[in-house]
Amino acid sequence: MKNRKAKGAALLASVIIIMSVILAGAIAMLRWGQNGYKYAVRKTENSRAFYIADAAVNYTVNRIIADASKSLLNLDQISNNFTSIINSFVPQNEFKIIKFTITQTTTNGIFSGRIDDIFTLQKAYEVCCAVSNLSSNSKYGNYAEVSCLLGDLSVSIFQFGMYYQDIPFEFVSSSTEARVGRIHSNKSMYLRPYGTLRFIDKVTCAGEIYHSAYAGDRFRHRGNGSIYIQNGDGVYLNMKTNGNEYLDCYDPEWKIRSLERWDGMVKTREHGIGTIQLPYEDSTDNTRILIEHDPMTNEPYDVTHLRMENKAALVITPEGDIYEQRGEITNSEFTTRVYVDNITNVSWAITTNQFYNKRNMDYWTNDTSLGMVYPLDINVGLFNEWLSNQPSLTFKDPNSDRAGIIYIEQTNKLGHAVRLSNADELYPLPYGFTLATPNALYVKGDYNVKIGANYNTNYPSAFLSDSMTILSDYWRDKDNQVWPANIINPYAYPNPYSYCNYACDTTIKTALITGSAVTTDDLYRWSGAANNLIRYLEYWKYRTFEIYGNQVCLWPSKYEWQHYIYQTKYDSSLDPWHYIWPSYRLFLYDQNLQSRPPPGFDNFYTYRVLGWKKVH
Repeated sequence: MKNRKAKGAALLASVIIIMSVILAGAIAMLRWGQNGYKYAVRKTENSRAFYIADAAVNYTVNRIIADASKSLLNLDQISNNFTSIINSFVPQNEFKIIKFTITQTTTNGIFSGRIDDIFTLQKAYEVCCAVSNLSSNSKYGNYAEVSCLLGDLSVSIFQFGMYYQDIPFEFVSSSTEARVGRIHSNKSMYLRPYGTLRFIDKVTCAGEIYHSAYAGDRFRHRGNGSIYIQNGDGVYLNMKTNGNEYLDCYDPEWKIRSLERWDGMVKTREHGIGTIQLPYEDSTDNTRILIEHDPMTNEPYDVTHLRMENKAALVITPEGDIYEQRGEITNSEFTTRVYVDNITNVSWAITTNQFYNKRNMDYWTNDTSLGMVYPLDINVGLFNEWLSNQPSLTFKDPNSDRAGIIYIEQTNKLGHAVRLSNADELYPLPYGFTLATPNALYVKGDYNVKIGANYNTNYPSAFLSDSMTILSDYWRDKDNQVWPANIINPYAYPNPYSYCNYACDTTIKTALITGSAVTTDDLYRWSGAANNLIRYLEYWKYRTFEIYGNQVCLWPSKYEWQHYIYQTKYDSSLDPWHYIWPSYRLFLYDQNLQSRPPPGFDNFYTYRVLGWKKVH
């Protein structure tokens, strides 16, 4: 009996123990499940807080960039606007913004030297946002904090050998040696030369790089030549990799393979290259503000300050009046403008010449009336003599920001242009010479190739114009008055291309900021590509044209918009050979432009995220 009772007690104790263990396990499992659920909830809440903070920082960064591009940057206003916006979208009973700051920080220690070897860090902005979950029992709840460092970067266009702003960059020449320094395009690049093309510095674009012709291979003037770009060790490596295969953005592994091949000397949008803009509103749509006449409206200071007319020391109006400008560079309303003379009274200006530009005719309508050009001719040698007799001009004052800048405006009718001649030597201004005009610009003969008897040096110089055409010293207006112009040239052997004036070797040393015709896909019209950004009107075969400086295309031409080739199908009557046989073109980059830029230029700018991190 006692044994039975003992066994019963032992069994009861065992059951109690087992039930206790099971109960404890159930309780533990329940607690574990509750903790897991709470952890999952906290993780979800943390994620929501992080995305709110991240979105706030992202919005603010984009707002800073947008306002800065319009010269409207006001950090306090952005911060105040953010508060009202965030309250509209964030559930106030669940989350709270516990920190939001926009701080302009010092650039010291952020970067040393230039970014990408070209950008200079001017300012840095730190944007920080922390978001708390109000349902948490902690002091600030489950919170997330995100921080971003935004850089305001500037760049001089004189750091580029060739720069294209709003028009795709295309290079197809068979007779061009492009030792042009760094090349950048805000659009895509299209490279398809006949012969060998060499780039001696970095090649960057905010689009893609293709071994193809822009608007397809519709024009017969395309080749399969070699395209060499230097790698980091200075070794030229071809874009052609195997047979007729080219390494370009059509390659699905372009981003990696291009870095491996050229050591970062070639970069596109995939590598993070962005656009570069002038520092004013609508810069990508209205870069011509640099050369256009001031409309005398209430423009922002940052806009009026960029107009070359407002910066100039000498201004020639469409009426032929010559004015000297003095005082602070603001706009034409507040600039002191003093009448000097009229071009009819000076020996260095002629308004009675005219000639026919065969490229300017409209091939679609066969309208030849567009070809007549009525230039304001400026004899630079005589202009230099005139300057010598004007001792008090601001143009010659080394202490004035206006020194060396001349602005010339002709009527805005088609055919009116400015032409320089006898310009192999400029007036001795150490700070240089800048000529700006909203009209077409023609340069006849050598330009800025010597100082005194020294042909190995030149002054800093820049042209800004609607378009740019080079004429050799062999050009004669009297032989180019009608279409077609049958030439009998006494300076060379008989010309088989009777429509062309013979040319002679010509060199110009200047920076060039100008416009171009635009290749269109619908009407099969071709601009002539970057190798024809400078226009030609003569028979240049066996002749050399050399430009020592840089070439910048900022806008589509407004007055000389006619294309290099017009054709809906191949038609030899529409070839450019009726007004030009291309020269051997030697494009050389003048590195002195970086240390001694021509007068009157502002830097370009861009914004870039320099760092983005999750603080908590």
